[in-house]
Amino acid sequence: MVGRIARALAGLLCLATVMEAQQIEYDLEQIEAGKPPQMGNAPDEGDPFYEAGRQVYFKRCYSCHGRYGEGDGMAAHYLDPRPRDFTFGMFKFRTTLSGELPTDADLFRTVSRGVPGTAMPAWGEGTFVLPEIERWQAIHFLKSLSEDFENEDLNPYEEDRILDVGTVPGTTAERIENGKRWFLDADKAGCVKCHGPSGRGNGEAAGSHSDDWGDLILPADMTKPWRYKNGAAVEDIYRTLTLGLNGTPMPSFMDAIPDDDDRWDLAMYVVSLLEPAATTDNVIDAEKTEGALPATVDDPAWDAAVSYDVITGGQVVLGPRWQNPSVDMVHMQALYNDDEVALLLTWNDRFENATSASAPFDLNEPRNSSTELEYGDEVVTANDRAYEWDEIEALGDLWNPADTYLQVAAARIRATTAQLPDQLAIHFPVKLPPPGKAERPYLFMGDPGHPVNGWVWVAGAEQAVDGNAKGPQSSYTAQEGEVGPTATAVFEDGQWRLLLRRSLVGDKKKDTHFAPGRPIPFTLRVWDGANGEAGLQSAMSSWYYLNLKASTPSRAYVYGLLGLAITFALQLILVRRIRRG
Repeated sequence: MVGRIARALAGLLCLATVMEAQQIEYDLEQIEAGKPPQMGNAPDEGDPFYEAGRQVYFKRCYSCHGRYGEGDGMAAHYLDPRPRDFTFGMFKFRTTLSGELPTDADLFRTVSRGVPGTAMPAWGEGTFVLPEIERWQAIHFLKSLSEDFENEDLNPYEEDRILDVGTVPGTTAERIENGKRWFLDADKAGCVKCHGPSGRGNGEAAGSHSDDWGDLILPADMTKPWRYKNGAAVEDIYRTLTLGLNGTPMPSFMDAIPDDDDRWDLAMYVVSLLEPAATTDNVIDAEKTEGALPATVDDPAWDAAVSYDVITGGQVVLGPRWQNPSVDMVHMQALYNDDEVALLLTWNDRFENATSASAPFDLNEPRNSSTELEYGDEVVTANDRAYEWDEIEALGDLWNPADTYLQVAAARIRATTAQLPDQLAIHFPVKLPPPGKAERPYLFMGDPGHPVNGWVWVAGAEQAVDGNAKGPQSSYTAQEGEVGPTATAVFEDGQWRLLLRRSLVGDKKKDTHFAPGRPIPFTLRVWDGANGEAGLQSAMSSWYYLNLKASTPSRAYVYGLLGLAITFALQLILVRRIRRG
């Protein structure tokens, strides 16, 4: 009995010692104040922080990153890019020098902010918020998944391994101009070779890179702040330029641009390329123009037309679904006159993919079935990565899953073999809902009782096709004998500009009729051929509205002035009667 009590007391003493040591190492007040706890490099399976972090990891991270952190969780095959493989000890987003391990604060920042453009959510805000202490616990466990964190020679806290950003200098026109010189000079920083002259990710080297895991990686479109994985503030961009992104072709520029001021200037120029935040308006107003509408995408009339942002995402309504579209926004401008309506649509696309075909591809079926691809008996090679057949069979039908990484790989292979074109389609209801009613067709290509009228443009074709659809399960039918909208398209510096023009009134039974003052619902679909997009696999928008603004007739101003005069006269009579009384 005495022995049991002694052993119990010894155990409690050991536990108290461990907890005391852990409390010293993980000062909760320090953590709650937002300061890194400096946890060191070798998590111990016996400490409470490790055990708590393990619980958080298996509850929140396991499904994507896998049991052992190899990026092979149950959801991994549904994601592109793939979840991070922690076992390599290779992390992109750091304040440490190129090739070094991240600090605890670096990992905490990534976990808290998430990674835009990927499935990694922000665990420090929004829907998936976790208490701060749980985020610290999770990254403590995460570090146990790589042996690199146990190597004291790789301790990121050693002197001169952490970048001191210091004070952010003020931005001036001269500094931006100097940064531009660095950006455009292929023999200096060489940014233009990958990211293109305007930063749209369309440089001459685009499409030739892969990351350290063998996956295709494209240069970032620097005009889209919401796509910056490491932050779009000037200090974030400076840090990325200085340190690079481990595991990717993005290098550190500390040697190529040794002067710290020049790197700040380059970061300021990159910030100048950023587009403003997307507008949230879902009504695109078309101003009336007297005389002829613009006939080219460069017509000065477009400079005065308001540009609206139409947000697009992956088509996930019907399989095969597509969660990896490259087009996430289309800028739209609209004008009209007494006879026609004109739409100018602009969107970024790294590569021009055109066809000589005169008719559009079927909007429901891919141009080329991926089953026509050649593959060996035992492995399928996609983007230089081999997959065992038993791994593939566990997913079900390789070429027709809901959404898988392999499907993305297959689509990209299909893009190189089938020469898929870039395409855009805009759909309007054939029958407009009664005034005041919100009734609309089914979002995705209408339904049998509510068909849509679509204008379909294929890059390389001289004419857009006017057609109809009664739902995604039906065939898209082009209108025979009908002259579709005129289409004028220009591809320049990683960007499509497409001008569509059509008469306000067309076929009474098949075409949408445009009338001023009556908002008309529409949806957009966009295909990027270089991304393997065809058939149901496309980007698509939700419902937006095109509103041809009604001009105010001159008699309305006369009636207004007459009303004011009558009101003034009545007030004058009333005042006189009051005074007499």
